[in-house]
Amino acid sequence: MRIFLFIFAALVAAGGTGFYLFQALGTPVQAVDTPAVAQAPKTKEVFVPAVELAAGSILRPEQLGRMAVGESLVTPEMIVADDAGAEFLTGSVARQVLPKGVPLARSAIVQPGERGFLAAVLPQGKRAIAIPIGEVAGLSGLILPGDRVDIILTYSVAGDVIDAERDIRASETMVRNLRVLALDQRLDAS
Repeated sequence: MRIFLFIFAALVAAGGTGFYLFQALGTPVQAVDTPAVAQAPKTKEVFVPAVELAAGSILRPEQLGRMAVGESLVTPEMIVADDAGAEFLTGSVARQVLPKGVPLARSAIVQPGERGFLAAVLPQGKRAIAIPIGEVAGLSGLILPGDRVDIILTYSVAGDVIDAERDIRASETMVRNLRVLALDQRLDAS
């Protein structure tokens, strides 16, 4: 009888082990499909005008903004915003009308010192002339780029014309309301 008990216990143990393995291995674990996380497209920031700028406008940092553009859409013509910020564009001149929010193109602006800078500053049909001024007026800040000035010619009338004993000084306004483009090497009022 002991043998029957021993065989019965062995069969129960084998059956229990089989049942456990059947439960553990028999039911397939359903794989959970996790949707692939879509990677955000890589972007670069480019400079854009924050306001519409007229042709001949001198750019200032507050007139510029940044816009994120897909990296694949950035062309070599676009001006990519970097750590230097908008300061490096300060003093550049718009060659054409720059609409608000449209990426700045290198061909649409000219930077100080580049060929064609003065031509970009001048309105159509106008000319630039250089006029010597005294150091006191020029260096003390009395005249700054962007100011409007009148050109006054002061001259001496020879003594024999009016009064033989002394010279007489006279002044005439030659031109009114001229815009100062540059002073010394400066192109902006700062």
